[in-house]
Amino acid sequence: MIELTTELLIYILIFIVVFSFSFFILKRIFDKNIPSAAVVSLSLSLIATWYLSEGQIKLVEQTYGISQMIFLGIIPFLIFSSFIYFFLDISGIARKIMWVAYGLLNIAFFYNSQINSSTKSSIILGYIFLVILMVLFDTSIRNWIITRKNLRK
Repeated sequence: MIELTTELLIYILIFIVVFSFSFFILKRIFDKNIPSAAVVSLSLSLIATWYLSEGQIKLVEQTYGISQMIFLGIIPFLIFSSFIYFFLDISGIARKIMWVAYGLLNIAFFYNSQINSSTKSSIILGYIFLVILMVLFDTSIRNWIITRKNLRK
């Protein structure tokens, strides 16, 4: 049975990144000959992951640890904002209440997490700042989105 460890996830991440970049570049070099580009990029990504040292894995782990925390905050924010502004037709007060509830939920999530205190306080302050910005500029953002929708028609 395969155990899903951080090192295995980093190997998979590097494999996907190397395969994606090399396939994109080789597809142009081989004049859109997709099977040849796929075989060469697959071999390149296998070689790249096979010869990784432990020090390189630790470096990637430390680098992507910070990025993971950022993505844990950005992706739900983007999903929530697109849900509020594009799919719901609600009043401004209801949108502001939803933003406050979203902020409180995320603050509670990060408050109970096992992150060190300086990082935790920075993330919580970032969420407080983000919620205040979204509440203050909610009407302006909604008007801008409506204007963009009307210009496309």
